[in-house]
Amino acid sequence: MTLLQIYDQIIGNVYGEATPTAGVKSRLKGSTGVIAQAMKTIQGNHPWWFMVQEDTISIVAGTVEYDLPARFKNYIALRYLKSDGNYTEKLIDMDSGGEYVNVFDPDAETDYPPYFEIRGDKIRLSAKPAVNSTLYVLFYQYFEDPSDVEATWDATSNDLTDNASDVIITTVTVRLTSMLHDFQSVGFWISQANYYLAELKKVDFQRKKRTPFVVEYSDI
Repeated sequence: MTLLQIYDQIIGNVYGEATPTAGVKSRLKGSTGVIAQAMKTIQGNHPWWFMVQEDTISIVAGTVEYDLPARFKNYIALRYLKSDGNYTEKLIDMDSGGEYVNVFDPDAETDYPPYFEIRGDKIRLSAKPAVNSTLYVLFYQYFEDPSDVEATWDATSNDLTDNASDVIITTVTVRLTSMLHDFQSVGFWISQANYYLAELKKVDFQRKKRTPFVVEYSDI
């Protein structure tokens, strides 16, 4: 579903055949509009299956800090591709427990450092990698914000707008009816938004159950 189709559905929910009041379009559209805010909220509140991406980081011997992939939300699994063509075990998050405290030596070197930590938009390995390699990262990625160029909305869609369109539409309809003080309608649209969100979570659960999040690596 395109962003324009989502916008039109919201307007239809609130105004029917009537013409929206001045300024409604500008409040809904754009990279900071209500539709964009709802999309950010939906992505931020749950790790959806359609947000899963895979990327690689080129590891350089002696270098421990690297940029995370763009629009990184959270990791699922990280593994090195070794020189023999096999993959290592999953790396261990240093924030997941205190085990690393007893073994972490910042001056140590090893071919494939087994520990990592994420700080801001960086990933830091421990200890120092002794060889060049490739780190495969399976992660959740935020989608790009909607454009401020209105003309692009008619052709803009992605896995978020395709899979979560009902949640976006009803969530924004709640916000718009609230802004207009149409409290008689707000309760109905809240129930609709909750219903579609619950249904989407059911689909998410089934997708992850049917395809377990075990990293199946192939060349990108």
